[in-house]
Amino acid sequence: MSAILLGTLVLAIQLPDAVYIGIDSKVIAVGAEVVNVLPIPKIHQVIDVVFAHAGIFKDSQGKLDVEGIARASIVAGGNLEMVVDRFATADEPQLSAALTDIREQNPLYFKEKMKRPLEVLFAYARAGTPQVIVVFFEVMDPSASKLSFRITRLRCPGDCPKADGSWIALGEHDAADRFLDAHPEVLRTRGPIAAIEEAVAHQASATPDFVSLPTVVVRVDGVGVHFIK
Repeated sequence: MSAILLGTLVLAIQLPDAVYIGIDSKVIAVGAEVVNVLPIPKIHQVIDVVFAHAGIFKDSQGKLDVEGIARASIVAGGNLEMVVDRFATADEPQLSAALTDIREQNPLYFKEKMKRPLEVLFAYARAGTPQVIVVFFEVMDPSASKLSFRITRLRCPGDCPKADGSWIALGEHDAADRFLDAHPEVLRTRGPIAAIEEAVAHQASATPDFVSLPTVVVRVDGVGVHFIK
């Protein structure tokens, strides 16, 4: 029996000169049962690109390696659209194989949690302008013998509001969204790091089985990539 690892929350706040990306520390393994495992990095830097993932990202049988696919896609070069194109094409068959295992081993978890099994955020700040693309994989037909996906993207700038402080949330994020909606003053007066940390803390309190502290925060700007905490 294989175990599939899942990450649970990514939260990004985009400002005109930088994007701040935060992740929680929870990693769970899904097989016949769902169990906590030791934290594993869910945010990574390759050259000048940062990527972070929520959802299933690795399995014990070598069928799925989201980090490896993303690294190879970035190293191959090109702009962020090209990177995401490569990633989506290479990841889809691996994701299908790993998700089929979850459906067989834990059909209830598959039904309740795996409608959107993987979300990955890519970011860089070439020429001083921060750019983000999130790619979402959504299961087309959960009962199909071979699982396939509707793959969509969110681009910032482009799809995000133009006002300062747009945020993007991946994974388990309902409570984080409610906090940011209700308390815009945290971002305005204390800044994006505090806003991310407090939003993640609220999500961890609301859904402790899926989100936990501490929070890791990375800033991507025209100077480079900065792992803040």
